[in-house]
Amino acid sequence: MNKNKKITAQWLLSPWVIFVSMVVGVLIGVYNKNLAVMLAPYGKIYLSLLQMCILPVLLSAVAASLGGLVRSKDAKGSIKRMILVFAGGLIITSAFSLTCGLIGQPGSGLNKETQAVLGELVNKSGSELGLEMNFSGPNESSNSSPGIMDFFTTIIPANIAASMSRGKNLQVLFFAIILGISIGFIPDKQSDSLLMTLDGIYLAFSRVIKWAMYILPFGLCCLMADQVSRVGVEILFAMSRFIVVFYIGAGLFLVLNTIIIWRRSDSSFFKVLSGLKEPIIVVLSTRSSFATIPSSLNAMHDKLKFEQSTTNLLVPLGITLCRYGSVFFFSISTIFIAQLYNVSLGIEGLIVVLIGSILAGMATSGATGVLTLSMMLIVLEPLGLPFEAVLVLFIAIDPIIDPMRSLLIVYPALASTALVAEREV
Repeated sequence: MNKNKKITAQWLLSPWVIFVSMVVGVLIGVYNKNLAVMLAPYGKIYLSLLQMCILPVLLSAVAASLGGLVRSKDAKGSIKRMILVFAGGLIITSAFSLTCGLIGQPGSGLNKETQAVLGELVNKSGSELGLEMNFSGPNESSNSSPGIMDFFTTIIPANIAASMSRGKNLQVLFFAIILGISIGFIPDKQSDSLLMTLDGIYLAFSRVIKWAMYILPFGLCCLMADQVSRVGVEILFAMSRFIVVFYIGAGLFLVLNTIIIWRRSDSSFFKVLSGLKEPIIVVLSTRSSFATIPSSLNAMHDKLKFEQSTTNLLVPLGITLCRYGSVFFFSISTIFIAQLYNVSLGIEGLIVVLIGSILAGMATSGATGVLTLSMMLIVLEPLGLPFEAVLVLFIAIDPIIDPMRSLLIVYPALASTALVAEREV
């Protein structure tokens, strides 16, 4: 009896069941928007269930792993290797996306009809904000911009309990780092019990995540129906060239990261894909990189057998701080805007895009929705490119872009972890 129940439960995690649930969700979103609205609350409830586990897993995994790392003899070498891999990963991500924009030319050669549709969408959607699309001349930039100092001044929590209750992931991460380092300097006898407690918290919430995966098909169907119903067909055609270039570039970058994980895992290519299936499905369906932390840790350690303490430290750090997907999006979006307005960037301008996209991407840690898009101003302002006039276009296609952008946050973080972590024997 128990064996039959287990087989039935595993069937719910089948890729075919997941695929069918996604297709059903898309069809509902396209052909029955009323039903999509009815299903939306259930999708949000499922997403909240996953998000409930984020902070406990983030705090316990990072603090325990960093505490163990500081206590180990090779801590100095591991930290240096981690910094080099993360920094190199961010530079490669920005440069790869920038190259995709230059080759794909998403903002060049648009016909007059497409430009007219884009202008109409901006004027229609942004009338309350006084936005206006003008492809032949510059627009006024905003006087208030999200600066890099805003990122650093808000990282330290005045009250960690308040930060946890408000879902301030970046502040919780900072607290976990400080806690983990301090645990590492406590004598072993005093710190062992604390590390065991943190490890127990991590295992408990990982179990909750595993249970939640069995209702993933239903939650995924509800989420997909809600997302698809919110996207109009007109904007998809108008921005289709940008969407296609973004997805092709992202796909190639994902292949590169998959090869890295495959080569480092000493496993077959298909075993790697099978092991990473769960975090991929979660991030694409929830559009939340943080929601994938538990399943990502499970995939890297339990499925691909990377060393647990290093994995538990690097995966949350990479997802929370590096934000590769945001860097990729900002870089290619800046090239798109420059091409849209026929602005030649030159070598110095491309360097600004390269570096600015990294800083803007890191500044999105803890940001969601329009706030994430607003960080693009960090890149555009030094180049003199308009921001408000095109913001509405990116808001309109965000439900299409966001799943892949979120996957690009998670996947390179796993590849970076694979480059640093050793395999368990």
